[in-house]
Amino acid sequence: MRAEDLLEKVRPTGRFRPVRLHTTDGHAYDIHHPEGLLIERRAVDIAYFPDPTRRIAHRVDRVSLLHITRVEPLTDEIDEAI
Repeated sequence: MRAEDLLEKVRPTGRFRPVRLHTTDGHAYDIHHPEGLLIERRAVDIAYFPDPTRRIAHRVDRVSLLHITRVEPLTDEIDEAI
């Protein structure tokens, strides 16, 4: 997957949409907030926030864009709090 393709899936109308990323090894990553995803040219960094009221990451996983097989929306509606 290209970085531009992933960006279009998480921001189809310019606003963030929560998504689930599926990878070649069977993992799925849920992205609930735009700050939880940093899209780079060849990879994405996925941040985990244990306390949703504070944006301090507990850990970050790096996933190669080559290993993302599918991106699906988590909800039909965008969280208005974002």
